[in-house]
Amino acid sequence: MAADPCGFTKDDCPACPAGGLSLNDSSVWGYDVRGYTTTAPYESLTCNYGNPLSGNTVSIKIDCYQDAGAAQKWYQYYRREIPYPYPETGYGSGYAPEHTESHRVGVQAQIFGEDNKPRPAFREAYQDWDYLLNGRFEAKIYSLTPTDTITQQEASAINLKRIQQFAGCFASFNPGGVPAPQQQVIKGTIRGSRLTKEFYTDLTAAINDEYSGRSPDKRLALTERLNAGGYAKNPIRHVKVIWKGSTEAGAQDQEYTTSTDENGKFEIPAMLKPGKQYEFVIEFTYRRGSTDYFTISRAGMYNEEIYSHVFDYTGERDLQQDIDILAVMEKEADKETLDRFTSTLMLYDETANAFEFYTEHLGEKLDCSLPLHVYPFQEVRRTVFQIDAGTMSGKPAPAIIITRPILHPIIRSVSST
Repeated sequence: MAADPCGFTKDDCPACPAGGLSLNDSSVWGYDVRGYTTTAPYESLTCNYGNPLSGNTVSIKIDCYQDAGAAQKWYQYYRREIPYPYPETGYGSGYAPEHTESHRVGVQAQIFGEDNKPRPAFREAYQDWDYLLNGRFEAKIYSLTPTDTITQQEASAINLKRIQQFAGCFASFNPGGVPAPQQQVIKGTIRGSRLTKEFYTDLTAAINDEYSGRSPDKRLALTERLNAGGYAKNPIRHVKVIWKGSTEAGAQDQEYTTSTDENGKFEIPAMLKPGKQYEFVIEFTYRRGSTDYFTISRAGMYNEEIYSHVFDYTGERDLQQDIDILAVMEKEADKETLDRFTSTLMLYDETANAFEFYTEHLGEKLDCSLPLHVYPFQEVRRTVFQIDAGTMSGKPAPAIIITRPILHPIIRSVSST
């Protein structure tokens, strides 16, 4: 008779972000173990990674046997290393037959069998497979890669690399133990209130009217619109985002650096476990690709200004993390902190406008040491630009040092609303 069953659950799939293919779905199929011996597994767990509509997928079918010896025999049999291991059953003889699956795979018109389901995006793909062994667990792994734009040889190279990566993940497979973190993708949009061109235009008009002694109507209208939330919330484009991972004491999650796109959107691949708290920071550095072009320092200091975002992960709904920095500050921070971040966001936005004008409109190339450091509100006589071995910051980079301004009453009024 068989030993205790494995007790597979759908959550036992090994976390494996190889090739960017996160876990898509899983299923469990079990036997009535009282009537089975080594000739059949107790339970099977199928783990599917990637999006089947894209054609880039990996599937692992894991069988659980009564002991490591039985799993070893089936592993060798499937690899055609030994004859059928249990000839006394009369069910098999000779060597394991070749797979009935073909390497070349043509997509079905409707892979889900219903007309209202999305259609696959590929026409043909190429698959490779191999067998894995881990104690009493034997697994069959398939990797599928589309061949619409690459050759079968190139697709096979991708498959073999994926199989090797997933084999490494399967080596730590431990069902029923502490649930392993799952590979997920955190998405969101980062915004800052009051930072639209419309707002700048209205602010300039209000200041001009005040200086010229004209009616205060524009200032009053500006204040009313701000109080009523009448200005759109502007996405913070190309800002640096750094994944810190779990906030738990002793956690050693690997940092991951990315940036928002032109619409303020970002994505972070991360290993997440329900019930844990995680953190990523927004560093006010303008980043495109892997290059940092300029960074805004904290007012009166030389360190990069950052905003820390902490959240609790309980499930899929927490993968969407939209942030409006000033909206949060208005609810939680004191006035000094709110004013500081308001200034930082305005400086970041205006510096980005200038950078994009010179690089995109005028076609200028930046050949100086990067990133450019912007140090605001320093106790200096006047705003200066300098390139040297690093003034006060100890970093060999160009810098703009901005003196502390004397704020016009309208600006003070705006920052306090």
